[in-house]
Amino acid sequence: DWLIDSLSAKDTTRLYLLKDINLNANNYSYATPDSMYYIKVDQLHFNAASGKVNIKQFGLVPRYSEEDFAKVAGYAKDRFNIQMNNINLDGLNLPAYLQKGELLANEMSIADGGVSVFNNNSFPKQEKDKTGRFPHQLLQQLRAQLTLKKIKLTNVDVSYAEFDRDSKLREEITFKNTSGMITNATNGVKAKAVNPIMEANLVSYVMEEGKLNVNFKFDLNSPIGAFDYKGAVANLDGRKLNRITKPLGMLQVNKGLINELAFDIKANQDVAKGNLDFRFTDLSVALLKKEEGRERLVKKGLLSILANALVLYSDNPSPDGKFTAAKINFKRQPTASFFSFIWVTLFQGVKFSVGVTPKKEAEIKAQVAKFEKMKDDRDERRMRRQERKRH
Repeated sequence: DWLIDSLSAKDTTRLYLLKDINLNANNYSYATPDSMYYIKVDQLHFNAASGKVNIKQFGLVPRYSEEDFAKVAGYAKDRFNIQMNNINLDGLNLPAYLQKGELLANEMSIADGGVSVFNNNSFPKQEKDKTGRFPHQLLQQLRAQLTLKKIKLTNVDVSYAEFDRDSKLREEITFKNTSGMITNATNGVKAKAVNPIMEANLVSYVMEEGKLNVNFKFDLNSPIGAFDYKGAVANLDGRKLNRITKPLGMLQVNKGLINELAFDIKANQDVAKGNLDFRFTDLSVALLKKEEGRERLVKKGLLSILANALVLYSDNPSPDGKFTAAKINFKRQPTASFFSFIWVTLFQGVKFSVGVTPKKEAEIKAQVAKFEKMKDDRDERRMRRQERKRH
């Protein structure tokens, strides 16, 4: 309905003299500039009058397998595989986009999807400074103005996996059925003047079991990328964490129940400070090692017994009611990513809560050195006895 007359240019119900615009696209794909991915869009529909966009499927699809991705990149590069379904965008302001390049919308919803990340660290790492590249900082660096008042997530699965060159194992942490709301995602100066905080309230299930509630608050005006995060995960079988602790920490959880892990952290691009309360019962672990010629990790029997008996707490609170709380004060390495920074910060508090303080770590190293020397001395005496028998 394209109309040209003396009044049509002033008709506020029209856009470029048109009564309405509809756009449809099916099976659209193109390669990213680095040739590592395809971006795919299937069944996109846009209606200008209602400001509604619907995308049945959106994907960032790797062009290479997990095995080949790092080979092609030449270093240990994160491999993303993103599939989002049933994306709806409401209240899109098309005139603002066409005239000013501003993407303004009231609400985006994603009803189903998944994000998986894999890194093969048997390849060399690219030692790149990631300071200033947290999510809310990258949002401010976009050339185009973007304002999404609400982003609603439902049933999104998130996972991070890594192949560890030392343990030769593939570790993975999963967050299943992630749902929640992100508000005030913007880089607009006027929008930030009204509200400078982008907030995310999310619920997920760690390793398909432990329920996680987490709240993020990002200061969009902070020159040092300030943000807070607080939350808790409850009712998780400790053995579920073996997919992380075995390859990364050479540690196997034999048994133990995580009743609650609660955290409240204030951070920026340089440092994180806060508190962590880790409540658990009946914790027992085994220390592992990699032996030449053997595919699987083997247990350090005596050292595992010592760790459980002399160092680690089996219960927190203890049977006599004493609770060990952890104070967080962690300095970020410049090469650490946003998610790595969060994970390592929390892990510092977990270690303290189970009894592995810096002092205890020094004691463990001393005990390891002592028993290794005893073993070497015993082996040497055995060899001498065998030598005497031969002569």
